[in-house]
Amino acid sequence: MLQWPAGTIARIRRGEPTEPATNPDASPGLRPADGPASLIAQAVTAAVDGCSLAIAALPATEDPEFTERAAPILADLRQLEAIAVQATRISRITPELIKALGAVRRHHDELMRLGATAPGATLAQRLYAARRRANLSTLETAQAAGVAEEMIVGAEAEEELPAEATEAIEALIRQIN
Repeated sequence: MLQWPAGTIARIRRGEPTEPATNPDASPGLRPADGPASLIAQAVTAAVDGCSLAIAALPATEDPEFTERAAPILADLRQLEAIAVQATRISRITPELIKALGAVRRHHDELMRLGATAPGATLAQRLYAARRRANLSTLETAQAAGVAEEMIVGAEAEEELPAEATEAIEALIRQIN
């Protein structure tokens, strides 16, 4: 069944314009442009829910395994953030997508700050927490450390850095703390 309004086929035969078909089952307010962003938001939200469960199952920060067990969760959160940010660039930004991106960033922020308190905290966690406590952007942090902004972004993403950059960042963390 086509679910077209009465007379639509007759109008098509006469070459008259027709109103766009509507699907009574479609969600109100959901336009086709919203589709991909909405689906991505739903997928990101589901993945964040999984990360929430994993975070809840982490041992105490004093546990020697905390940092090791938090690492894959943080990697997942960074990947989810990249996906959500990319979705904002290729599709209309929807409230669902904004909420999903906010949830990803909130979990990442909380876990990075918590991780920074662990005895085995990584450079990424310590740098992130120090930068956030000082309310510095990545660019401001880079300028304060005397390194390129890419070094700060890379450090916070657990990327391998040149020894000179690592030393400069460690010195900045000591100064900020």
